[in-house]
Formats: sequence, C-alpha cells, structure tokens
Amino acid sequence: MDKKFSTKGMILDISSMRSRARKLLDLKPEYSSMLECLTKKDYYYDDDAKLPTVKELAAEAGVTYAKARTQLQMIYEDLCSYEPTLDIPFEFKEVEIQISITGYNGFRTFTAKSLPIIPRKGEMIQVAYFKELTGTDHYHVDEIYHSLMDGKQQLFISLKQGSYDAFWKLRRDQAKAMGEISWQDAIHKSDSQLADILELRPGKAW
Repeated sequence: MDKKFSTKGMILDISSMRSRARKLLDLKPEYSSMLECLTKKDYYYDDDAKLPTVKELAAEAGVTYAKARTQLQMIYEDLCSYEPTLDIPFEFKEVEIQISITGYNGFRTFTAKSLPIIPRKGEMIQVAYFKELTGTDHYHVDEIYHSLMDGKQQLFISLKQGSYDAFWKLRRDQAKAMGEISWQDAIHKSDSQLADILELRPGKAW
C-alpha cells in the first residue's frame, strides 16, 4: 500500500480486530514487541482505555519513534493484506441480539443470546412480554442491521407496533433525511408520536 494512513485510524482499526491481530505475533516476530503493546489493551471497545501516541508505543516497545511508525504501518498493511500466507480468517464465536420494541405507550429494549429464525424487515412478530408497558403485543420488524465486532456478531432489531406500512416507511425515511425528525426519535418514538411531530393525520398524508 502506498497510501499513508493516520496513526489514530490505524490504531483504532487494529484494536477493533484485536484477537485477529494477535495471531500475527508468531508470524511476524520483527514487529512482535510493537504489536504486543498495541494489543495489550482494548483501545476500540473500552471507553476507559486512552489511545496511545506513537511516542508512547515506541517507548514501551523499546524502539525509535521512526521505527514504531514504520512498524505500525507494516502491522496495518499485513492485516489488510490479501497474501495467502497472511490470510487470517475472522472468527465470530459469539452472537448478541438486541431487540427494541416500541408500542403505543412505551419503549423497551432487551437482549437475547440467540433466535432460531431471524425475522426480516416488514414481517409481523408477537412479543407478549411487555404488553402492559407498551400497550400492545403485536409488532412488525421496522429496522434490522448487523455489527461485526472483535469475535462477536451483534444484531439489532427494531420492532414497531402494528402492521408494516410501506407508505409510512417512505414518509418517515424522507423525514429523517430532511431533518424533520432525529434518528433517535425514529427508533424510540411510536409511529403515532412521529405522525404528531410531522403533523400528519389519517386522510391527510398518512
């Protein structure tokens, strides 16, 4: 790679795949001390871990500043490499599912370790757990997206009350794109609350 990357960006990327990066320790002894310092703490997922500078990494690894900068670039390039000898597969051994449900009267989020079948956007789903809180036990899948972390796959599912309405979904996406509603409101507020914000009424625009 000819491109020069920022120090902060490389450290964060390396830390985001920390367990995979550590597999280079035996493959690349020429920068193992630098890599050990880089992966000793979880700089990406741990908010309390202060991001180190190249100067601090160099002092800890016992190398010059220039060498530390070069080795940081080498580590990053090797992790981005397509070379068969450095093709270190990603491993996702854990799955975490976060489900948010928004009803007529309330909002609740809970975590699940697994789902036999992952529902698709627009599909109906019944959740009886919080009917008194939310005012309903019938929802549709409003949004669904995945996040790949270090050794973990996270799945986020947003459920909204009632049936899926393609016209309303289009209008709401337009409102988010134009800044009429925030993305936090789009997730946490009910459709009727969002309609009030947008001053929509049945027979008018929704």
